[in-house]
Amino acid sequence: MNKKRQSSALWKPFLWLSLAIMLMACGSNATSVPSPSVTPTAGNAPTKIIQPTPQPTDTASPEVVPVPTSTPLPLTSKSPTNASLPEGVRTALIQIAEQQKTVSANVVLISYDEVQWNNSCLGVELPDMMCLQVITPGYRIIVQVNGKPFEYHTDISGKRVVQALAARPSAMRPVISWTQSGTQCKQVSIDTRTIAASLCDNPASSPQPIHPERITAVLHFITTYAPFTASTVAGEVTFNGSGIRVAVPSEQRMVAEFASLLYEEVNSRNTAPLSDIALHWRREGGIAGFCDDVTVTIYGEVTISSCKGGTVRALGMQQLAYDELDQLYKWVDTYNSFSTTPPSVTKPDELIYKLEFFGRGTQEVSDESTADMEHLGESLLRTLNR
Repeated sequence: MNKKRQSSALWKPFLWLSLAIMLMACGSNATSVPSPSVTPTAGNAPTKIIQPTPQPTDTASPEVVPVPTSTPLPLTSKSPTNASLPEGVRTALIQIAEQQKTVSANVVLISYDEVQWNNSCLGVELPDMMCLQVITPGYRIIVQVNGKPFEYHTDISGKRVVQALAARPSAMRPVISWTQSGTQCKQVSIDTRTIAASLCDNPASSPQPIHPERITAVLHFITTYAPFTASTVAGEVTFNGSGIRVAVPSEQRMVAEFASLLYEEVNSRNTAPLSDIALHWRREGGIAGFCDDVTVTIYGEVTISSCKGGTVRALGMQQLAYDELDQLYKWVDTYNSFSTTPPSVTKPDELIYKLEFFGRGTQEVSDESTADMEHLGESLLRTLNR
């Protein structure tokens, strides 16, 4: 009996040792089993995810928000408090309304640029004013208040606002000086509010007010382009702007075309402005009952309006980009005037397109160029709706 108990006592340690080894082996195999994937929820959020499934990379280009450059962005009839505007611009519009002693609804934003002023006076230097020569970021803002255009300079916060054109001396040099030789030599001198026009050999006429519809273009030229002198198809032009953008040849011609138009207006003795349309495109019909007009002037100003319901309502204004302007002048110089005729019979809810073009060339327009003109009108409308 004692020998049997002694033998049992001897093999029991080996039994427990073997059992321990087996349990360790089982535990080792258990860690190699992948953990089941757990989908995080509001009430079940794992603190650690083992071997997470790789997420697909979003390769789609992010939406690019246009940033104003030296050419002001097109602004529509949206409220100046639109959240899409920079905070500094929205703040400045409130300040402008206070300075003009009017309500914000009467301040219509025409354009704005983000600029770097070369001094602490925001580029507006008055007599006896001390200005620190430091780069000061801010905005150049053009607005209409009760139908009259104004230019303002601000800091980046929009809390400091200075009216720019009010600081200009009344006897300043002309913004645009233009001459055109031919059967008769013509000349004009234009500043921010008036124009003097005459034949080259005659004494200069007394300055006359610029038609209100033209002042917005003058302000756009002044605040966008740096000074230049150029010889263009539309005449010789000297421009004294305060902008920073170097005008390319098509933009130099744009200023000359504008001066030529104003010369004709002064000599026409008409109170209404002359027709300045180079291209007019209309989209009408469809299930939604569209009626949209896109009008492009000879100096690149684009007006977009709605004719829905038989009532014309302005939607926005913008300026052609320099490459669009270049293409417009190629068409003007090449093709004669024409208009497309909509089909006499249309299907219900069918979209109808109409194009009118006013050229100076001698060639008949090609189908390809007609399609390109229609595409320009459509793309300008699409830009407004973005």
